[in-house]
Amino acid sequence: MDNLTQILLATQENDVNVRGPAEKSLADFEQNNFPQYLVELAKELGNDGKPENSRTIAALQMKRILTGNDDLSARRKHEQWSALAPEAKAMVKQIILQVLATATVNVAKQAAQVVEAVAKFELPADAWNELPAQLVQAFDQAHSRDASQIVGPLLGLGYFSSVAVDVGFGVGEDAINQLLSKISVGMSAQMPKDVQVAATEALSDTLDFAKHNMENEQERRVIMEMILRMTQSPHPEAREHAFQCLTTVLELYYDHLKEHMQEIWERTTEAIRNVDEESVAQQALNFWSEMAYEETERKRENDPGSPCYDFVVTVQEPLCKLVLDFCLLQQDEEPDEDESSENTLYGAAEHCFVNLCTCLGPSIRQYAMQFTSQNIVNPDWRRRQAAIFAFGAVLRDASSSDMSSAINEIMVTLLQRMLPTSMNTNQEPEPVATVRETAAWAVSLICSSHIAGVTSDNVRLMVGTIFDALNDKPRVAHMAAAAVYAFAGAFQDQANQQTNALSGDMMQKFGRALWDAARRQDSHQWQLMEDAYEALMRLIEVSAKDMRDFVGRVLLHTSLVRLGEIRDGKVHDQTGFQEVELCGVVSMCIVKLEDYLLQLPVAGAAQGEASPHAVPDEIMKTMIAVLNRPGSNAHADALGAIGEVTRIVGPSFTRYLEAVVPLVFRGLQTRENSQVCIAAVRLCADVCTALKDQPQLVQLTPQLMQYVYDNLGSDDLQSEVKPPHLTILGDIADAVGPKNFQPYFPTAMHTAISACNVSLDVTEAEFADDLNNLREAALEAMELMLLDVDATALHPFLEQIYNLACSVSLELRDARNYYQNKDPSIIPPDLASLTDIPYKVADPVVKSVLNILGDVAKTVGQPFREPLRNNMNNIAPLVQYAKQHPNQDLVEAADYAAKQISA
Repeated sequence: MDNLTQILLATQENDVNVRGPAEKSLADFEQNNFPQYLVELAKELGNDGKPENSRTIAALQMKRILTGNDDLSARRKHEQWSALAPEAKAMVKQIILQVLATATVNVAKQAAQVVEAVAKFELPADAWNELPAQLVQAFDQAHSRDASQIVGPLLGLGYFSSVAVDVGFGVGEDAINQLLSKISVGMSAQMPKDVQVAATEALSDTLDFAKHNMENEQERRVIMEMILRMTQSPHPEAREHAFQCLTTVLELYYDHLKEHMQEIWERTTEAIRNVDEESVAQQALNFWSEMAYEETERKRENDPGSPCYDFVVTVQEPLCKLVLDFCLLQQDEEPDEDESSENTLYGAAEHCFVNLCTCLGPSIRQYAMQFTSQNIVNPDWRRRQAAIFAFGAVLRDASSSDMSSAINEIMVTLLQRMLPTSMNTNQEPEPVATVRETAAWAVSLICSSHIAGVTSDNVRLMVGTIFDALNDKPRVAHMAAAAVYAFAGAFQDQANQQTNALSGDMMQKFGRALWDAARRQDSHQWQLMEDAYEALMRLIEVSAKDMRDFVGRVLLHTSLVRLGEIRDGKVHDQTGFQEVELCGVVSMCIVKLEDYLLQLPVAGAAQGEASPHAVPDEIMKTMIAVLNRPGSNAHADALGAIGEVTRIVGPSFTRYLEAVVPLVFRGLQTRENSQVCIAAVRLCADVCTALKDQPQLVQLTPQLMQYVYDNLGSDDLQSEVKPPHLTILGDIADAVGPKNFQPYFPTAMHTAISACNVSLDVTEAEFADDLNNLREAALEAMELMLLDVDATALHPFLEQIYNLACSVSLELRDARNYYQNKDPSIIPPDLASLTDIPYKVADPVVKSVLNILGDVAKTVGQPFREPLRNNMNNIAPLVQYAKQHPNQDLVEAADYAAKQISA
């Protein structure tokens, strides 16, 4: 592309008539010839004669086309890179390394990100082992020209280290020493800001590899001096990154901090009190937040090899006072909804104090309760809010018996802080909404964990206050809804009784108040609508049988009406998710009402005129309308609600098939939306259960099986969608019976066995989970497919089933050996509770494999039993593991398999 420079520059133009064609031209080039596009971008990046802007844009484009936004796109990018010719890969790597060393700082920064993107592909494949040495060389080249130009190489060093840690790429001690040497140059006091920041970031990323350096006292002292010196840099951004680096040291090398804690305390507290540099103060406070978390974990684990030195206990009094009396008072003004406190000193203080409460336990209460009592009615709203927050933070980790007296003592004052109008003429109302919100949050904590210790008088006051707060501003009302959710949850053990403490006026009052809150014009603010509907669903869930009429005639009916109003355009869904929440309410009503749903009349019907299908018909009509609305976000939820209906109406669901089937098949084709696709598959499973042995289901089977196979064979199917697709194979087989499933049996068995044998990198925990989920689903399907199947149909699969059992058995043996090499006292049943194993076979997989062995042996007889008996040593670890397992289901599966094999 001769005019690539001009096209790249045009993509940054404000004029859409210029920008649009340029973006399309690049997209077409990428789609039509990805290898050439990447190479041309690399050439643009590496050409010193090109404008700095076009080179920067070229680097950004390279990063974009090499980086995936999700697992599926990341896999595709990896495949595209892997398909490149070796000389093209070599050219790209050569250019980006050259740019690191020779280009202007801005271009070099972007090139460093391209190094990171390529390293993610090449390091796991051992295809760029020379990268550390090349980065050191690039650093030396840049430093020899101008020390200010080492930013790119330093960023490259950091990105390399980060990727290397993520992918398990080994870095030798000599290489690490070289990297640390270059980083130390960048952290020199005389270096400019960008260099100091890049070097400190690189050190944070490299510390994972610096174990041998941190264990050497002299080298550790040098590293710590570099970091602590950087906390005194004249550049705030460098100081911010220095405190982040200090936190990384804490996370990795807690045991080596003891000799530096006095200086760390002085540096962090000095930085925290400098409110003119809030981002620096925030990172300094985060160090102590992380310290509290680390020491909490060490106390919990109680591992002699990882002792807790109680650094937080040593400074608890000054640290708690610093957080309470200073950091929690740093809100400049009452924040708006879009002003998150997360990235502020106040937000860091909230997080830190919660961690301190968990770490220090009862010893922190004296500071918190004293601060609360002194400030809860203070004229300064910041102090009132901090006082309430401190009280709430203590509630999170304290027992009800320890806190009941304090809760009842403070309750009236706390509730007064929750309302804009005074409950008591002797007390001033609370004029500041953020204080009222925090008070509602504290009340929600009382409801969720301490309600048993609240007096009946205070409970009545609290319920009335929560109800009133639902009419407050959205920022208060949403937290009041959370309090209702927590309050309802306290009665979970009374759900489904004939009556319970929520029955009557309280249930109806809260139900209507939450409904009104969700329908407010401002309910899109502060997630009020979502929180109100979630609390409403919780109320429905814990309601007693005597509230079924209210649930069905009022809440279910009004939800269906509201959905109709959205469909007809009478109500504007400001968030785009009101339909989602309403479908959730409908589903919860169906689950709660069960068969009583069939006794309810539709709205307006005379007493005694109810048809058993009147209300299900209304629900189905509404859900089908939702599914037929293209712009709706609630398709998955509507499919879920229809699934609940199938479980109630059973075989009568045939009355809806004609309307529903096309919508289900459309959902199965919606691979790009995993939630919709999964919901469609699950609805298919529900329909299979409802219409078991029905001819209508048999007629649908060819189409349904084809959609399932199409999806399983598609590269577009997300990993989490595959297990339900495999499970449905078994559901269909069970529902239509072996005779009707016979034409599909060979392909279905082959699909399930292939899924069990899929190859994944199980050293990564998420992939190990994926493999177990895939196997569980496939094996569950196989168990159902094997029910009453003819022996001749199984003969083509006997060897594959045997090999699968051997494979699982081998994995269990390897797991046992892995642990017994570490600890000879480990015995097979212990594996169920161990977590740091490279790959642990899930117990449901073990159970299913044994059941399948038993089923096949029982069905086929000697042609399968004889080879198994002659090769029992190959499956012995599998049987032994299950026989010694504390889970009786696994023991029974092992006994069943052994009995059928030996018969």
